[in-house]
Amino acid sequence: MSAPEVPPQTQQLSRQPDNPGKCTTYSIRALAAVGGIICIITGCLTFITISPMCIVAGIYLILLGLLVEMLEAPICCQYFTLTDKINKWGSNLPAWVKALMYFVLPIFAMVMCQGLSTIIGALVIIAVGILYGVVFIGKKGDGVRAAQAHRRFDNVELEEEAEEHRFSKTKP
Repeated sequence: MSAPEVPPQTQQLSRQPDNPGKCTTYSIRALAAVGGIICIITGCLTFITISPMCIVAGIYLILLGLLVEMLEAPICCQYFTLTDKINKWGSNLPAWVKALMYFVLPIFAMVMCQGLSTIIGALVIIAVGILYGVVFIGKKGDGVRAAQAHRRFDNVELEEEAEEHRFSKTKP
């Protein structure tokens, strides 16, 4: 008789690199650059008001838009001496830090002033934060799928061992 069949060897799952692809990175950076410009414009519109809290919120949105521009599109702020240092620092930040930063910082402006332009400017930056969050979670989602595939393979192995055990018992 022939030898019992050996279960197929585990397939090596290709491990995704720690960084997202260049297309994803450049797309998010481009959207963040546009979002920074929108944040600066809406900050200027918020600044033109009588309410002192809205004036502060407008200045805050302008500074937040400049920070986003320095982090994501340094070419837009190339005449500031601090731009290179901020861009080098921001380039080394992990996606979850950028997601948290872009999600939390605009909330302060919305708390200070609930005008339409303030909310629009803040929501644009929050959307960039959500995109960075998706990049961070996307890497973890592949690990979950790999674990599920590994679990299915383990179940098949256990079933095959049970069949071999059942057939190897001798009848009395």
